[in-house]
Amino acid sequence: MTNTSISNSSAKLASLAVFRELYDTQKDLYWIISQFIDDIIKRNQIHQFSATEITDRINNEFDFKLPDAVVKTALKRLDYLTKEYGTYTANLSGQQNELKLSTEKEVIKDNNDIIINDLFTFVERESNFILDSEKKKTITESFCSFLLNNSENNEYSDYISAFILNNKANIAFSKQLKTIKEGVILYSGFKFSNDIGNIGNWKTPLRIFLDTEILFHSAGYNGVVYQNIFDDFYSYVKSINRNSKNKLISLCYFEENSKEIDSYFYKAQNIIDGKDKLNPNSTAMAEILLGCSTKSDVIEKKANFYMGLKTMGIHVDDYNNYFTEANHKYNIIDNETLDSIKEDIDTAYAREHLKPLNYVNIRRKGNYFHNFENIGYIFLTGNYRTLKVSWHDLIKENGQVPLATSLDFLTNKFWFKLNKGFGEGSFPKTFDVITKAQIVLSSKLNHAIGQKYDALLSKYKNGDLNDEQASIIISELRLESKKPEQISEIDISGTLSKIHDIDLERYIEEKEFLKSKLTEHEAREHKLTSMLQQQKDLISNYEKKLQHVESENQQTKSQNIQTNISLNELRINGLKLELSKYDNKINKANTLVNSLYLIIKLVPFILLVVLFVFMGYLYLFKNSNFEIWHLALGIIPFLFNIVYGLIYEKSFNYLSSLRHLKNILKTKVYNAKNINLNEYDKMKEDIEVLELKNIRLEKENEQIYSSL
Repeated sequence: MTNTSISNSSAKLASLAVFRELYDTQKDLYWIISQFIDDIIKRNQIHQFSATEITDRINNEFDFKLPDAVVKTALKRLDYLTKEYGTYTANLSGQQNELKLSTEKEVIKDNNDIIINDLFTFVERESNFILDSEKKKTITESFCSFLLNNSENNEYSDYISAFILNNKANIAFSKQLKTIKEGVILYSGFKFSNDIGNIGNWKTPLRIFLDTEILFHSAGYNGVVYQNIFDDFYSYVKSINRNSKNKLISLCYFEENSKEIDSYFYKAQNIIDGKDKLNPNSTAMAEILLGCSTKSDVIEKKANFYMGLKTMGIHVDDYNNYFTEANHKYNIIDNETLDSIKEDIDTAYAREHLKPLNYVNIRRKGNYFHNFENIGYIFLTGNYRTLKVSWHDLIKENGQVPLATSLDFLTNKFWFKLNKGFGEGSFPKTFDVITKAQIVLSSKLNHAIGQKYDALLSKYKNGDLNDEQASIIISELRLESKKPEQISEIDISGTLSKIHDIDLERYIEEKEFLKSKLTEHEAREHKLTSMLQQQKDLISNYEKKLQHVESENQQTKSQNIQTNISLNELRINGLKLELSKYDNKINKANTLVNSLYLIIKLVPFILLVVLFVFMGYLYLFKNSNFEIWHLALGIIPFLFNIVYGLIYEKSFNYLSSLRHLKNILKTKVYNAKNINLNEYDKMKEDIEVLELKNIRLEKENEQIYSSL
């Protein structure tokens, strides 16, 4: 490939990167296009031109595909232009000939050239091949296709993905690719929109039929990355429906997809029962089986899956007229189409790929739409063969909207139409270059594993492999299978080698070679073990004698420990007996204290009763002056408080005095009964210490016995 070819491809990406940079400056797409036109006019000093001429120039120079109508609207943004009889005149006098856009494009292109040349070096290193000019041309085209979301050239997509992951830590590299990718996304959304002046909302009804793989994405069966991609798409669907009076976007799936899902879960039950084997490249099946040990577990997971779809408003297609006579004219499945697809797409399953497209065509009533927003129905799939069939010449004419699309395209379409922008939290996972690289490598790796598995089944059925060999290889293949999030830059070379080494014969030979090497190592190890055993036997006699002596010492030590444990237990029992006696003494003393305290509390009550009786006696029988006694009784407490306050310098509190009296009484009784609480607490503490000692001694004794 010539340097010119590389440069042209690099310039193509640079134009899109500039498109992205301008979008940050002002999100008016007509203004952005006007800046590209302005650059062409001033750089080439064009004074007169037609709309068609300037459209051709901008499309050729920047590899755009802009219609005349869009360019005409953009030309209105340049105030130094005048139009007369369809011809535009540029008044360039006084206009500064700034080539900022061209300069920026050249800087980006130079950086792109460096990245592409680094890619050549990476591919040569990983493939062990020197690249000629033709291969470099193919790699460059593949690199552009990778960033442009094109599927025409996938020959080196695994090496490109590995290269991107290998350089993900390079900030300048990641920023450059991110800018290009965002420019691609922005321009793609712009290119497929007929009304760029009215972005921000979706206006037309659209029914999207989801393929089985997409439904599995929604449940996370294909991994976290795919689930995040689906969640981004689904969030835009909800946003469109939330912002409109009627539900504009509806999600459903065909009856065939429902049957395929049921067969998937049925196979999972057979795998649980041992009637079938898990294909190593089926990440969805592995996820279904995760945590399932019985058939009922699988049935429960199936019910939860369908419940999840129902919760998201995804239901089975309820249209029942696909096979009516009135719809026969919209049928696109015929022998000529099937034969052509089998040859061109290289697939034996052309009818299966055509069937969902046929349903969509019937729903569209065979109408050929050139505006995506008016199609009404589309099939959403991740199957690249189905997508290729939808673009086949016999199915889709040039300029028409295909019957099927990918999750990437539809997410991009909604993102652009809703004017989400590139701010934090608004950038879908599917737009990320690193994520795409992980998806490509995961897909390629699992596809290679699937090919090995198919070859393995063939050899097993032919009797070339026994059950043990087949089971071992299947287990190893299952370990090699990876979801996108499990692909990292750590083992890029190993991943590429597994992708390109799909020869099962060589795979088995390598395993057998490793097995023979292992046998040699085992034989050598056996010989060394025998020699070491002889040395060990010589040492063994000395060790036994030493062990006998040590064993006797250990036994003596164990006996001493057991004696100490017994003595401690005797001390503990003695202390517990003393403690029990003390408890009896304390209980009796407390009973006496409580009895005496009760008597003391009753004394004031008894005195009051006697006093009232005495006063009644004086009043009734002695004719005494009751008022004098009443006055005397009132003064006595007052005088008592005064005298008490003078002596103790505080007020008399009856309840506090009672409690104080009880403590004095308790102290006197305890002293009389020879009760010492400090001695009592000391005995309890001694018991705890002795019990802890015994626990430690018993553990030590157990260690001695285990070593004997």
